[in-house]
Amino acid sequence: MNETELKQKRLKKLKRIASTMFFAMVVLFILARWLSYHYLKELWQAVAAFAEAGMVGALADWYAVTALFKHPMGIKIPHTNLIAVKKDKFAIKMGDFIQQHFLKKEVIAQKISDFHVSQKLGVWLKNEKNQENIIAHIENFIPQYIAQLNEQELNQKLQNYLIDFIQKPETETYFYLLLEKLIEEKHHQKILEMALEAVIAQIDDAENRKKIHTKVKEESPSLLPKFIGRIYTDKFLEAIKDLAQDVKNNPEHEIRAKFDSGIQQWIEKSKTEPEYQQKIQEFKQKIIQSEIFQQNTNQLWIKFRAILLQELNTSVVQSALRKEIDKLSQKLLQDLTFTQKVDTWIQNQIIEMIQNNQDTVKQYITDTIKKWDSAFLANQLELEVGKDLQYIRINGTLVGGLIGLFLYLITEFIPQSLHR
Repeated sequence: MNETELKQKRLKKLKRIASTMFFAMVVLFILARWLSYHYLKELWQAVAAFAEAGMVGALADWYAVTALFKHPMGIKIPHTNLIAVKKDKFAIKMGDFIQQHFLKKEVIAQKISDFHVSQKLGVWLKNEKNQENIIAHIENFIPQYIAQLNEQELNQKLQNYLIDFIQKPETETYFYLLLEKLIEEKHHQKILEMALEAVIAQIDDAENRKKIHTKVKEESPSLLPKFIGRIYTDKFLEAIKDLAQDVKNNPEHEIRAKFDSGIQQWIEKSKTEPEYQQKIQEFKQKIIQSEIFQQNTNQLWIKFRAILLQELNTSVVQSALRKEIDKLSQKLLQDLTFTQKVDTWIQNQIIEMIQNNQDTVKQYITDTIKKWDSAFLANQLELEVGKDLQYIRINGTLVGGLIGLFLYLITEFIPQSLHR
């Protein structure tokens, strides 16, 4: 048996009790009136007065209670079946009541302040099970959200953003700062060393030497013996190789110093001289228009999405998320300044949202009640408050009887006392 059925059962039981009391008063009244003609007249007249007033009280309260929910005995008496008849007016009044007493700024602010949102949120976030649920929701939500995105549109936006970034003057500032940082930490010298290693490797490559010998032979005078050209070419290549090796192994070599100076001069000229600035702009455009740039940026979002989805379920990401949740929980529980800011922000957001939509809330409540079936509304209300109303009927029967008895005694015995 569900809750509604239990309520209906209790209501029927109390209705039977109230009705039984009324019929008991009817029987008692008839019996008392008959007995008053044969035995102990004064006593039975008093009992009859009690029963008579009890009947009137029972009928009056039955009528009042019934008139709220339906027409008594099916007779359409004015001002009965009030719940159904006044439903629309009740809907408007209920909407006004909610708006005036529940949606006021002061009431909402006090309720939110008493709730201590930040503290409760901090405790909730500290729970390991809640953390696992949050992480699981994030892991489920992100792939579903990504799947709904328009890949081509998003990729185009990323490409446009990257192009705009490259074209901005600030990009050059970032570039110069990066170069200066690289120079400060001697990373440019590592680039020079890599270049020197490449030169040495190319010289040592037998195939390259063969090509150089062939080229020297083609460009040399026909009278010059071949072996002399080969000897001088090899000596020249070895000299270059020795120089490259010497620069590579000597951090203080003068070529390194000239390399430093050359880069610094280039940076300064690039910042001030229009000719260099123009070349930088042209270089930017070449990058943007290059086939390599287009091929790589056309797949930006797809590559990023693949990395994101691949890393999402890894222990590293889960551990990072858990760490951030723990940090937020600790901050909410321990940092009073932060807590006050969060509570104030939440309070302001909720108040603003409710204040901006209170007319909508009021109208929603009004329209919802208006749409309710009148008979259903009456039945539901009777089910909720009918139990207490039946007690009114019961009390009305007893109180009415006692008042009738009291009035009978006054009218019968006080005048007699005055005449004596």
